Amino acid sequence: MRALSYLVLELMPKLHSKVLKWAFKDSLTIGGRLRLGKGVVIRSQRTKGGKYADLQVITEGANTIGSGTIIQGSGDIYLGARSFIGPYCSIGCYQEIRIGQNVMIAQAVAIQDNDHTFDRRDIPMVQQGLVCAPVEIGDDVWIGHGAVVLKGVRIGPGAIVAAGAVVTRDVGPYEIVGGVPAKVIGHRPPQS
Repeated sequence: MRALSYLVLELMPKLHSKVLKWAFKDSLTIGGRLRLGKGVVIRSQRTKGGKYADLQVITEGANTIGSGTIIQGSGDIYLGARSFIGPYCSIGCYQEIRIGQNVMIAQAVAIQDNDHTFDRRDIPMVQQGLVCAPVEIGDDVWIGHGAVVLKGVRIGPGAIVAAGAVVTRDVGPYEIVGGVPAKVIGHRPPQS
């Protein structure tokens, strides 16, 4: 019995990886071990022209995407090695989102590389299309619970985004930001 349980434990990661590759074959490129929580949704959505474009999620390995996370759009998402996305996050990507290595994204974080246009009053906002700008999150970043990262933002390596912060502007390396909108509230100490 023990031999059988060891065999099952050894084969499960390989089987799990094959199932993931099949289930998300049009959207997911797995570069190594990937753990997906229950209820993760990865789906392509229509572009402005009403056509479907495939969302691409590319992982480097040793990654986790937490339960209930929704990843949608028609752009490219790169998830660096040993980075994880906590449960119940929402990621909307219609252009590009790059997440570096060793990044910690806590629960209920929203990351969007897009926003609705609203220039005209005679057309409902939902019909006016999107404006997009890439999001880049550097290596060794920690994004706290419930934070929001908006289009066009670059978060430098080693930065910390406080829980509940709304990031509308770039964050420098090793800066600590918090608030709505997020402002610098500190810096990580220099290497001693």
